[in-house]
Amino acid sequence: MTYTVTIANSGPNQQFDNPGNEFTDALPAQLTLVSASATSGTAVATLGTNTVTWNGAIPAAGAVTVTIQATID
Repeated sequence: MTYTVTIANSGPNQQFDNPGNEFTDALPAQLTLVSASATSGTAVATLGTNTVTWNGAIPAAGAVTVTIQATID
């Protein structure tokens, strides 16, 4: 299965890349993480913990899409 998460910045200023991850998604036990990607920044799929993280900046009035690939157990 594939699902996407959109992280939007509706403000007038850039959201800078802060220390640490800006987004974390722990997949439920019924899913097995396969991979993750993002339209900007860095998406990391940590298979051992079934967790996806994203780190990066978002321009003013911009957005980033994180795409997560998983299998249903």
